[in-house]
Amino acid sequence: MGLLPQAFRPQALRTSETHKWGTADREHKSAGCIALSSSTLEAEGEVYAAVGHCDGSITLYDALEGSVAAKIAFDKDKPKGHDLEDRGVVSLAFLPKQQQDGSLQQLAACARGGTVSIYKCCKADGEELICSSSASFSVPKPVHSMAVSGDGSRAAVGCQGAELSIWDIATQQRSYSAKGAKPNRVGLMDLPDNTAVTFIPGSEGAEVLAGTAKHKVRLYDIRHGRRPVLDISFGETRITALAPEANGNRAWVANAAGQMEVLDLRAGKMAGALKGSTGSVRCLALHPSEPLIASAGLDRHVRLHSTATRKQVSSVYLKQRLEGVAFCPAPTVVQNAEPEADAEVQTETAKRRRKKSKSA
Repeated sequence: MGLLPQAFRPQALRTSETHKWGTADREHKSAGCIALSSSTLEAEGEVYAAVGHCDGSITLYDALEGSVAAKIAFDKDKPKGHDLEDRGVVSLAFLPKQQQDGSLQQLAACARGGTVSIYKCCKADGEELICSSSASFSVPKPVHSMAVSGDGSRAAVGCQGAELSIWDIATQQRSYSAKGAKPNRVGLMDLPDNTAVTFIPGSEGAEVLAGTAKHKVRLYDIRHGRRPVLDISFGETRITALAPEANGNRAWVANAAGQMEVLDLRAGKMAGALKGSTGSVRCLALHPSEPLIASAGLDRHVRLHSTATRKQVSSVYLKQRLEGVAFCPAPTVVQNAEPEADAEVQTETAKRRRKKSKSA
């Protein structure tokens, strides 16, 4: 999906499928998540889209052209017990570009089985992109979601059976372990099951928003203890996606019932819903410059809503159940004179047909 121009009219916005990358492989190669490299590389003509697959492999595409830039295969030397389900990549995140070590880009990948791997991507003598593993560590499994802080120093992990944890990427050590919410009046507590996590922009990696399988949305601040500073309910089913706005004041929340709503973090309450989705929402993506949010899920639609008016401005049906969505630069299109000539021929043919129909 391409970036929209700076000036646009939501009423006239149209979305359509223009390019299709990769081939479908239901058994092993189905895509589970997607990540886009920093837009700061766009000026250098290098923007990559990473796609994680259910067999543990990762494919990097050139986001400007759609060609395959690199492939990362699952490491067969991993300890035994990594079955196909544990190999599946559940989260991908590009780390900020590092100039000092010569790498073009670093990619963090988390598998369902609890393995977090850091890959360094460098260009060889030619233009070939080579990705090699530089670090790896284990977190509690099964993992549902992982998020990386804006500076690339921390990774928050949400999994089943353990509370939210934050890990230092440089040292591969756990730096924070959360506690669940306080027991209710009868002393009962929800079993830990964090299904979606994200860092709040502007907090320097100190604030983490988490969604649980028990339809809870919790805000943790590592500067104020291990308990959540905000704990509210949303809907009646598991939280599947979170997308905080750049100013850190609001965050969009989606669940397995197709509900999407914005959470006002300052007021601590929900502040408006998005309508249109009829299936589980698997991913939310905010436009980097325009007031737009994209959603994708099991109803096979990619939808665009205005974050200002909360109205749906566009929708496209993509024929398959969707797991991820991201905004990327528009792919380059090679233009030549032949399509223009074909258009002229079609126009002349249409004129002749109209004349014949009138004479008849």
